[in-house]
Amino acid sequence: MREAGFEVERVFEFNRVTRPGWWVNGRVLKRTSFGRLQLAVFDRLVWLWRRLEGVLPWGGVSLIAVGRKPV
Repeated sequence: MREAGFEVERVFEFNRVTRPGWWVNGRVLKRTSFGRLQLAVFDRLVWLWRRLEGVLPWGGVSLIAVGRKPV
């Protein structure tokens, strides 16, 4: 963002809860995508994931950055 001429106002990570699932799926099970059952279970537990998101010690797999173009 800085190289494009923006001032970085805020950067935050989210989607921490998916990191273990990606690791197990890719490294242990050697898969490149999630199955329907895996996604259905994940969707059913969104209420839990929302509560855990802020306390998990590792970084998120998604990033949001808010920038502002200087005047």
